[in-house]
Amino acid sequence: MKRKPALLWDVWNKEHITKHGITVKEAEETYRVCEFLITAKYGRTQVLTRLQRGRLITIFLSYKKQKRPYVVSARDASQKERRWYYEQTQTN
Repeated sequence: MKRKPALLWDVWNKEHITKHGITVKEAEETYRVCEFLITAKYGRTQVLTRLQRGRLITIFLSYKKQKRPYVVSARDASQKERRWYYEQTQTN
């Protein structure tokens, strides 16, 4: 299996996800497990994953200015994303 490149972190994105109540460790786990990859606005990639503790997290990644994925944002999944996730996991 091909190894994923490490996420790119800086002060801004670490502080930004903290404002949304997400830790770097949770964002890293979301990326590592990566249940669903969705193309998002502005050419970004959305990763939606249920963590081991049951929390449903979505992170947004950008590859535009660098080769490694840069975390633009991370937060708890919205109600619409939760509904979509449950529909996908119930039918598969």
